Amino acid sequence: MSYPKSFTRTVAGRAALLLLGTVGLMLAADGPATAGPCKGDGAVCHQSRSCCGTSGNNGLCVKAPGDRFGVCCTPAASCAPGTCGTVSDGCGGTLDCGGCDAGEVCDQGMCVAMCLPSNLFSLCFNDPSVCCSGTCASVIGGPPSCCEPNGTPCDLSNPGACCSDACTSGVCACAAGQTDCGDVIGCVDEQTDTDNCGACGNHCATGAVCNAGVCACLAGNVNCGAVCVDLSTDPNHCGTCDTACPSGHSCVSGQCN
Repeated sequence: MSYPKSFTRTVAGRAALLLLGTVGLMLAADGPATAGPCKGDGAVCHQSRSCCGTSGNNGLCVKAPGDRFGVCCTPAASCAPGTCGTVSDGCGGTLDCGGCDAGEVCDQGMCVAMCLPSNLFSLCFNDPSVCCSGTCASVIGGPPSCCEPNGTPCDLSNPGACCSDACTSGVCACAAGQTDCGDVIGCVDEQTDTDNCGACGNHCATGAVCNAGVCACLAGNVNCGAVCVDLSTDPNHCGTCDTACPSGHSCVSGQCN
């Protein structure tokens, strides 16, 4: 069957228009986003330009590998206080947050104090400076450990064996000339220590000194029980240990005025 040429041209034209329309729709689907309200974080997206972000155009469309669509996400523009090293920007990228301040170490992206007062020792992280002026001991069969402050590694097979004083034959011991007054007091020199003068726990009076293991007041002072005083000027011990001047009066040459 034959058709008039005008009919044939009409059908061909309509087919061409249909084809062009289909191609246009396909290009529109893969082309730039059309004008319209941008999308907030968490919204389904096809391209990053459709995501608002915080300024209207700094959002990202985060997609899983191979996916045509993703979700809108606003990446962090700067590092949060206290962060360090390379950290996530929250949208699949990273931020370089640099190092930490003096006295701190970077631990899993956060700056933390190198040494906590409650710790007797800590890991050295292969950096002796982490010991905060302490000693870094190479422990056999374990990680390095610190003896702080300025302690002495004793038994290298035990990470916690850090002596506060000397280490002799693998055992913590007091240095020569010192006495071990137990774990609470530690090693002391009983010849000069005013809190352990001549014996552990023997406290000298306030203002006294420990000389050769004996508590003594300085020249011109008298021991009035728990304190060394000058009887010639002390209004609470004027002339004698038991004489206190009335309120508002002074002590001159051992006499209340």
